Amino acid sequence: MQESGLTSAVPTDRCLLVAVSQWPPYVMGNFPDYTGASIDIFKVIQKKLGFCYEFMRPPDGLWGAPLRNGSWFGMMGMMQRKEADMAIGPFGVTLSRSSVADFSVPILSTDHTIFYPRPLVEPDLLGFTKAFTLTVWAAVLASLVVVTAAALICHFISPPRLSWLWGYMVLLGQVLLKRKSGAGERVVVAVWLLASLILAVVYKSNLKALLIVPKVRIPFDSLEELVTQDEMKWNFPKGSIVQSFFEAAYAENATSTMGLGWAGHYNLLLLPRSSIPSALSGV
Repeated sequence: MQESGLTSAVPTDRCLLVAVSQWPPYVMGNFPDYTGASIDIFKVIQKKLGFCYEFMRPPDGLWGAPLRNGSWFGMMGMMQRKEADMAIGPFGVTLSRSSVADFSVPILSTDHTIFYPRPLVEPDLLGFTKAFTLTVWAAVLASLVVVTAAALICHFISPPRLSWLWGYMVLLGQVLLKRKSGAGERVVVAVWLLASLILAVVYKSNLKALLIVPKVRIPFDSLEELVTQDEMKWNFPKGSIVQSFFEAAYAENATSTMGLGWAGHYNLLLLPRSSIPSALSGV
């Protein structure tokens, strides 16, 4: 950065008009007493060059994005219309924005992430069935039908020794009286006793794990799932660089992931300073 170049760009007959919009921790406080990282950097430059300035607030409180007629809103619109000499905030640099204003050297590189209120554990009346998957429950039911059929066959081809309901009794942990039985019946009983023991131990262990560390259902796990789900409303700050990403993706390919997101949720844009409280409150 050359001081002579900056000095020549600063008007000498008036104070600089500086557009500012709140976005913690970069710009905080109330007009005109702003603080924050971006304000600190601006004041260092101001003291070095010795110019006066006057803060301005954008009427809509937005950073700025282009409209269909080619004009801009937000602080970028103020720059385009020469209503402000410069703007302070965590601006993302895009090709379209570069056609309206010159940007300084980036002072921070950050990622864009999705956040939502921490999910809570919801009551589940059928939670006791979650210890096994549906496939395992189907296998248990099928095995019980086979054991019951075998018990009925043994019941009719030999003198009654065990109730044909003994398979259910074993599975439910009921007492099974010791009686004389044939070799075939003893094999069936032994196999079912072993299977029931394994099922009971695994079921108790899984159920205990679910009770100790309950699973929290996550509404989505990727951007693809976010744009296709209808359970949770979502938004992004109006006039932000994220809006330009979704808008450009929609213009290029309306069926792309971000294109679908813009087509389905473009009417949910919120003011930047209200987007975070709105998301945390679940509105």
